[in-house]
Amino acid sequence: MHPLLFLSSFSLILVKYLSLWDGLTTDDTAKVIVIGTTNQPRLLPDSILRRLPVQYEIDLPGKAEREAILRVVCPLFVLGDEM
Repeated sequence: MHPLLFLSSFSLILVKYLSLWDGLTTDDTAKVIVIGTTNQPRLLPDSILRRLPVQYEIDLPGKAEREAILRVVCPLFVLGDEM
């Protein structure tokens, strides 16, 4: 895909998304929570960041945290020391 075509498509999607998002904030009775996640926060446009009043940055898990995650997700697997 040509880079300009990708950027054009991305821009169209972003504009549509943001216009729909703005519609959520016009109804004071609406109870909507928008949760977003990305592994590339520095690439998010300012127009999206302005609409997220609260932002949390969560560090990658360390070795102990990864081991605990694997023990929960894969309880039947034997985890080796090289993990």
